[in-house]
Amino acid sequence: MADNEVSQAGEILRLILPMMAKHAVPVLPRNYAVWYEYAAGNNAPLTAEIDDLLGAEISIAPQMERLFHTYIIDAQFRATSETRATLNELLETVSQTVETANDDISQYEDTLSGAMRGLGGESNAQKLRHTIEVLTYETRSVRQSGEQLRSKLVASRREAEALREELEHARQAADTDPLTGVANRAVFQRSLNELIAEAQQGGTDIGLLMVDIDHFKAINDNHGHLVGDRVIRFLAKLMTERVKGRDIVSRYGGEEFTILLPDTDIAGAVTVAENIRDAMEKSRLVRSGSKEPIGQVTISIGAATYRVDEEADEFLDRADQALYHSKQNGRNRVTSELAIFDRQPVAEAG
Repeated sequence: MADNEVSQAGEILRLILPMMAKHAVPVLPRNYAVWYEYAAGNNAPLTAEIDDLLGAEISIAPQMERLFHTYIIDAQFRATSETRATLNELLETVSQTVETANDDISQYEDTLSGAMRGLGGESNAQKLRHTIEVLTYETRSVRQSGEQLRSKLVASRREAEALREELEHARQAADTDPLTGVANRAVFQRSLNELIAEAQQGGTDIGLLMVDIDHFKAINDNHGHLVGDRVIRFLAKLMTERVKGRDIVSRYGGEEFTILLPDTDIAGAVTVAENIRDAMEKSRLVRSGSKEPIGQVTISIGAATYRVDEEADEFLDRADQALYHSKQNGRNRVTSELAIFDRQPVAEAG
């Protein structure tokens, strides 16, 4: 994100947090997304409805979930659907254009065949001249049709490329957490279900890490929400740099993240988790303007691996309980599920 975009986002944040507090709106990711769109002026229908609600002095907090789905989620879905419909219309147009060209070519072939038959018998100069004139006219017509087809195909290709880019941007926007740029919770859930289906077919391992920033409320209270957001972004970047291949870092909610580790057993998952925990512990974060130290920021992690035939929620629950164990036993540590459920003497980092 460019510096001017970060600055603009900061200005909007300073505007909307007092507004949300004034109207008793909880500072949740979906509520923040709604108020961000409102303050940024990016969504005219949303702005109009919020203005109407505020003008009528109707409590807006109970409306937040509806506003989020109507103007954020549904709007993205409609935009994607409309783009796909336009692309389908474009492909239909190209198909019809090619069909028309084929008809023109068939007609030209018929004309040539007729000319050949005409030249098969006795011919005189006048008949030959007439045949040449017909062929010349038909050739010119076919050439014009070909040029028109080429122009339409070039234009259609450009339009298709633009639509494809638009669809890709829409897909990325729907799959990406806006604050951190990593995958969002919906992508995590979809990817988890896909990996579980693979594991049930082939018996491959799935490692899962649940990661939470320690004492995050104190960071917000002492340094403000802008700094809190920067800490969340920093952790997301740090984790992304320490995974590889098919591994997926996702923001699960607030200051909590998940990391899916395909083809990774519990020992491998703990190793990845400890590398991330250690890197975060050694990082020294400062305020961007004054360079004032924020202080040491640490994370707690729970690690688990998938067990065949269990539900996704059961898998998540074991990783979450391992995270809870890390929190309850001093934070800044990695806890393996084996230390809790199997009662095996697995060492805990931290």
